[in-house]
Amino acid sequence: MKGNPTSYKEKLEKKRMQETKIFTLIAVIAGTAIGIFFLFYALSYQPLPREEAVAFSGQLARYKESQSSKYGGRLYFGDDSQFELENAYQTKELTEALQSLVPGTTLYLLIDPELNCVIEIRTESRELLNLDEAQQAILSERRDFILIAILLFACDILLLVITLLERKAKRDNKAAKQQRKKKKAEELGESPVLRYANPDVRHRVLLDARAESYQICYRRVGIVNELIVNGRVYAEKKGFLEFEHTLFAVVDGHKIEAGTDDLSCSFISFDGRLLDYKQRII
Repeated sequence: MKGNPTSYKEKLEKKRMQETKIFTLIAVIAGTAIGIFFLFYALSYQPLPREEAVAFSGQLARYKESQSSKYGGRLYFGDDSQFELENAYQTKELTEALQSLVPGTTLYLLIDPELNCVIEIRTESRELLNLDEAQQAILSERRDFILIAILLFACDILLLVITLLERKAKRDNKAAKQQRKKKKAEELGESPVLRYANPDVRHRVLLDARAESYQICYRRVGIVNELIVNGRVYAEKKGFLEFEHTLFAVVDGHKIEAGTDDLSCSFISFDGRLLDYKQRII
C-alpha cells in the first residue's frame, strides 16, 4: 500500500475499536431502554379494589376468540358495547364456558378502566371469572417482565465486562507476542531455505515489499501460505482456511515476518519495522 503502513494499521485498529465501542454503546443503551420499559410496564399495574372497578351489565350478543398476543377474546353485547379479555387469565375452561353461553344471556361485568379489560364475569346463576383470580393472573404475568428487565440489565453489564476484558486481553496478547518474537529472534540463528519459489506455479501474491537488498513476498499457493525472500521460501503455513498467523525467518541476521493479523490484514515487517500492511478482501 502507499503511504505509511504503520499509520494505516493504527488507523484501522482505531477504526475497529471505535466500531466496537459504538456497537457496545448502542447495544447497552437499547438493552437498558427496553429493560426500563419492561420494568415500568410490570410495576405500573396495581390490582383494583372492587369498588373502583366499573360495573357493566348487558345481554350477550356473541363471544369471539382473539389472535392478539395481549387479548384472549372479546365480548359483544346487544347495545354495541364490546369488552376485551386479557390473555393472562384466559383459560380453556373460561373459553369453553363463554362459547357455551346462549345469545341474550345477561352478563354482569367488572371492568378495569386503566387496562380497559374485563376482570370479572358473572351470569344470573354462576361466576365465570373471579375478580381476585383475574387480577392475580395479570399481576403474575406482569412480574415475568421484571425478570426480563433484570436479564436485560445483566446482559448489559456482561457485555460491558466482556468488552473491557477483550480490550485488556488484546493488549496483553500484543505484548506477549512482541515478547515471544523477541525471544525467538534471539534464540534462532539463520533460517534454513525450504526450497526455491517456483514463479510458474499458480499463486496469489498477498503482499510484497522491499527492504535494503531483500525482496520479500508473502503469497498463497493452493492451500499454502509462503514467506519468500529473494526467491527462496523460508517459512510456510498450510490450511484450507486462513486464520491469524505469522511466518518468521532470520536472513543474514535480519528478522523478517509476514502473515495475517487479528484484523484480517496482511503484513510484512523487517527487523520490527512494518513495511507494508493491507486489508484482506478474501
